Order: sequence, then C-alpha cells, then structure tokens
Amino acid sequence: MRILDCRRLFVGLAGCTALAFGEGAVAQTTQVETFTAAGVVNCSMPGTLAGAGVSFSTNASLQSLDFTPGTVFFNGMAIDFDGREAAFLANTYNGSVQTPVAHGPATIVVSGTGTVAGGGIGGGGGGGCMVVGGDVPLGTTFSSSRLDVTPGPGVNLTSTVRAWNSSSVPQLNGRVVTVDGPLTVTSVDAVNGIVNFTMSGKIFAGSQAVPALTTLGFIGLAIGLFGFAVLALTRRTPRRSGSSA
Repeated sequence: MRILDCRRLFVGLAGCTALAFGEGAVAQTTQVETFTAAGVVNCSMPGTLAGAGVSFSTNASLQSLDFTPGTVFFNGMAIDFDGREAAFLANTYNGSVQTPVAHGPATIVVSGTGTVAGGGIGGGGGGGCMVVGGDVPLGTTFSSSRLDVTPGPGVNLTSTVRAWNSSSVPQLNGRVVTVDGPLTVTSVDAVNGIVNFTMSGKIFAGSQAVPALTTLGFIGLAIGLFGFAVLALTRRTPRRSGSSA
C-alpha cells in the first residue's frame, strides 16, 4: 500500500472541494448533507517504522450517527441521507495510516488509504477511501509501540471516496464523495492503540463522475474513520507502471 504525501492539502472545512487526482479532476462540488457522529479506531500495535515515520494498520467503526433532515438536489436528483444511519453504522473502515514522525511530541498531518465494507457503502472497484487528518497532537511518549495522541478538539479530518458505491444513497454512485469536518479525540488507550472520537461535518459530492483509481487508492485513518467516505485533499498522480489494482 503506497503511502500518500503527508503535506496538508486542505484549508478549513471546504478545502475538500478542491480535489486534484491528476487526470479527470473534479471541477466543482456540492454540499449534500451535514452530520454528527462518534466512533472508535483500533490500531494494530506496534506500528511499522516507515521512512521517518510510523505506519499503523487500522479498523474503525461508528457508534452513533445523525444526518440532518432535508433534501438537497444534485444533478436533478433528490439527495437526503437522513433515515439511513443504520446502513452506515453497519460499515467497518479498514486501512493503513501514516504519521510523518516516529517520536513525539509533535503536531502533525496523518494520511492513509483504506477500504469501506458493510451496509452503507462499498469500497470495491478501485474507488476506496482516502483520508487526511491535520493538526493531530502527539504526546511526548508517542512511538511505534505507544499511540500517544493527546485528547481534545481540533483535528481537521477529510475523507474522500473516489467512486461512491452505495445502495443507501445510489444517486451519488460513481461520483467523488467527500466528508469533511472537525474531529475531537475523546479518549486514548495508547498501549492498545484505541482512539475514541466525536465528529461533525459536511458531505460533498463531485459535479463530475470520475473513473475509479487504477492503482490502490484507499484510505482509513484512525478514522478510516469516516469511511463512509467520508475523507482528503491529496494530489495523487496515477502510476503508469503497467500494473493495475
């Protein structure tokens, strides 16, 4: 799984609307929903040293989710996530998360790729989920064997599904769908790699359908986290090595 560039490529909540995935970039996005959520991320410990940083295998799940009622029209179709919370709560978000440092303290940007599996949205077909989390505070004891993440608000999380595939909201299938919003770390079990969080944010849909990635393009942060694709503003140039995912 290729590690994404750890540069912070988004500004504020609307930063996720300016995606650039090489050819076929999304020219415009529309906000289609807002939400609040809480969940837990489990990181396999210890992590793996990767360059100057550490990579963690993760799985995440949502424990509560509430979409805001109300219909938004997107490309002439009525979009409303409200009432479909159960399908998204049934999902699991699996991925690999990369930190750019191997030791704390530091305030960093984390990134990763992953897949979404379950009732709300599929992650197959090369679409996957891409995640970037900014301003993640690491404590003094952070290392590959200790996930010392400082509890508190202020983590800017962006999750992007490259090619949405959902039986719950099929009107967006084939589109780039991005979830963007602030995340609060409520508690951390540093030894076992367990992070609990709450989140509120917005969901955006791309005005153009984009082909699924031909190489591995999934992401799941400790927030595979918001897998329902909820997550990233990474500039990603497709590989042309002749292999495909």
